[in-house]
Amino acid sequence: MNQLFVRVASALSAILLLLGLYWFKREDGLMIACIFSFLLFAKEFSKILFKKHMPGNQLRWPYFLLVSFCYFTLIWWDPYFVVVIGLVGLLVCVLPMYFIKKPEDLQLTQRLQSQGLLGLIYCGLFPAFAPKILMLPKGGAWFTLLLVAVFSADTFAYFTGHYFGGRKLFPLVSPKKTLSGAIGGIV
Repeated sequence: MNQLFVRVASALSAILLLLGLYWFKREDGLMIACIFSFLLFAKEFSKILFKKHMPGNQLRWPYFLLVSFCYFTLIWWDPYFVVVIGLVGLLVCVLPMYFIKKPEDLQLTQRLQSQGLLGLIYCGLFPAFAPKILMLPKGGAWFTLLLVAVFSADTFAYFTGHYFGGRKLFPLVSPKKTLSGAIGGIV
């Protein structure tokens, strides 16, 4: 039950924070929350991708800055986004090649390239759509609907998976996720 308490407490804290931001700053407050969340998310992904003990770990901050550049380009300068993501994607593929010193480094380079491109899409592209929603007419309402849908699906998936249990969905990726939880989240 302790895990349930932590989940509920963190969800209530997030909801209260978002409501407070919306109450005092309207869509601008939610935009600040989106940007802050993105920065934390991109920083964590950069740390996962470029671990301290690995060659190429000095690419952590340049990668973070490149992904951030793509994110902010899509939000505020979207006519240039295709050019920016193309150039940044090229850099993400080329920069790890600098660390090829011996044949064993090739596998690491390929991993950094593929995960770097995935992170560019996952961290730089997808999160940029949340602030874009806020820029729409009645953007705050649409954004709230998005959050309610995500939080509801996550909560319902947790409770149905916890209650029904059953077959694991992808144990190597997420050991506690079950098929019944996935179906519950969709419902």
